[in-house]
Amino acid sequence: MCNARAHLEEQISRQDLSDSEKFQQYMIYLKYEQSSGDPGRVQLLYERAITDFPVSSDLWLDYTQYLDKTLKVGNVVRDVYSRATKNCPWVGELWVRSLLSLERSRASEEEISTVFEKSLLCAFSTFEEYLDLFLTRIDGLRRRILFSGEVEGVLDYSLIRETFQRASDYLSEQMKNTDGLLRLYAYWAHLEQSMGKDMVSARGVWERLLKISGAMLEAWQSYISMEIELDHINEARSIYKRCYSKRFTGTGSEDICHAWLRFEREYGTLEDFDHSVQKVTPRLEELRLFRSQQESKSLPESADQKEHSVKKTGREKRKSDSNISYEQSPAKRQKHAPQKPKKVHDKEKRQVQNLAEENEGRETKQTVEEQPKKQPIKDAVPGRTKGFTDECTAFLSNINLKATYEDLRRFFSDVGGVSSIRILHDKFTGKSRVSFFL
Repeated sequence: MCNARAHLEEQISRQDLSDSEKFQQYMIYLKYEQSSGDPGRVQLLYERAITDFPVSSDLWLDYTQYLDKTLKVGNVVRDVYSRATKNCPWVGELWVRSLLSLERSRASEEEISTVFEKSLLCAFSTFEEYLDLFLTRIDGLRRRILFSGEVEGVLDYSLIRETFQRASDYLSEQMKNTDGLLRLYAYWAHLEQSMGKDMVSARGVWERLLKISGAMLEAWQSYISMEIELDHINEARSIYKRCYSKRFTGTGSEDICHAWLRFEREYGTLEDFDHSVQKVTPRLEELRLFRSQQESKSLPESADQKEHSVKKTGREKRKSDSNISYEQSPAKRQKHAPQKPKKVHDKEKRQVQNLAEENEGRETKQTVEEQPKKQPIKDAVPGRTKGFTDECTAFLSNINLKATYEDLRRFFSDVGGVSSIRILHDKFTGKSRVSFFL
């Protein structure tokens, strides 16, 4: 064990390690010490790591979690959380754990309230962290009110209502139509009814939420569920009558209609059920027609997309075929070209005979890409001109992208006998494909 510790000490003391590597070595060392079961050594090692990495939120979270599970010494843990929130004030989870730690150590309401107010002044990355902080504060107040005999002083429910009000004012606009805001208001309405014993205030909380997030089906369903749990059937029915004609996302409009029908089957009279059917049936038919119209509109769009994809595939296929034709083997290209003379010595005799024919029919054999004026290229020997028919075609590639016809003619001027040059171009972009026929 001593040898293992010596090796780990040597690793975290090395000067050639980067910060990430040194941090990783600390974590390995901490796991080793935690397995040995000595809290004093673990805490000491955490303090050494914090000294080297004072703004590492992961390290502070790991350190505080270890203290909450093992040490549970109020003053020590409280001091660590105080330093953690000072070094990493942007981490909402540290503030939440700090409030819970103060509650475990039976801290006074004044001290807990001070820490909570400090946390609200910090800039967190998400509004969910603020929501978690408000809910943690409300949870603590609820527990302290219900078990007020265990702590000094007596708290009043009005403090919980005030905290809910602050959370609503701060988060309602930023978290509109979210599950987090629904969670906050549902908790608020529940405590108004259970602790505040004020059903009017509980309904007022739900009505306030519906003004903010009335497009959320879950908000209406939660409101109805509260009334049903309290056996307020008429109130639940009145909520169904208000929301069955509203438009919700997805299949929410149909779902609320079917929910009303199920509600009347289980809780209402036959007249109530008939009335719900009379109201819901036209609404369901209207929604069915609306869905059909939406589907009919989407069909032409999908057909146009399919046709576009087919045309695109055809263009790509033709393009690939043209690429293949350019890459045909010399033997295959030779098949379509005029046959060469069988005897080499007959070629010199036919040159003079075909010179006149070559000059007359040259324009019909040349391609669109050639220059308007095309004369036989002079041979390297002065005073001698060679005339060739299209008896041999060569394919060359890997030329410069900016090469022109004049550049190629100038390059092959010493060879002689070149009657046609055709540079291959991309049919869509018009750029050279760095290859040509000669």
